[in-house]
Amino acid sequence: MELTPNSGGLRFLDMREACREHPYQSDHIGPSEVAVLRVLVVNVGRVVSRANLTRMAGLQHLSSRRCDKAIVSLRRVLGPTAIETVRSRGWMLVLSALDEANKLL
Repeated sequence: MELTPNSGGLRFLDMREACREHPYQSDHIGPSEVAVLRVLVVNVGRVVSRANLTRMAGLQHLSSRRCDKAIVSLRRVLGPTAIETVRSRGWMLVLSALDEANKLL
């Protein structure tokens, strides 16, 4: 399944409402973060490389480090252990974070 920034009607989410009880609150996540999170949720438990994440999230037109920024923002919301970095391979959403991640989408 290939995801693009327009699939599913990506939008800014007001995280004050969505994460009121979560200790890693953020004011909002933008459409890039939502697109990255959608890819990670679809591939939960599997490592997604930067190149694939950029392509599947539709971020090719942005900086090559935009995925890195999105991951940092998502970790602030989901917690530092929700997204694992697999050195030299990419990132992986851990299964235990799936419910919280789905609440943001």
